[in-house]
Amino acid sequence: MTYTTNEDYLKSFQDKYQSFVQENALPSKNEDKVLIKYFAIVEKIFEKPISRIPSDKHYIWTRSHIRSYINGKTAFVWLLRVYKLKDPYWAEPTPYAIRYANLKEKVSIEDKKPVLSDEVFLDLINNL
Repeated sequence: MTYTTNEDYLKSFQDKYQSFVQENALPSKNEDKVLIKYFAIVEKIFEKPISRIPSDKHYIWTRSHIRSYINGKTAFVWLLRVYKLKDPYWAEPTPYAIRYANLKEKVSIEDKKPVLSDEVFLDLINNL
């Protein structure tokens, strides 16, 4: 990930998430393969006025980092649902696969487990 090349990249994340980010910022590698443990599905994309962006309890970045990406009066918010794969997968990625998941082989997502329970996820959606 290109953001990890910045020496102070952890400052973009809330303090309580920095150890998680540091541990998971770059995938484990084995020769040309990378380990994939999680994947995300875009559940919804919506536009919100900047003043109505959800509180920082809904994301891991600092509020100032989020604001640094917003240039207009509104922002598009992507609601992602993150799942853990039943079995981690060693993938031989195509270029940019870590970002966009263009893998050379299909990965089974059967028996995937949501990181947040349905109840917690629905509660988050209702509070956006």
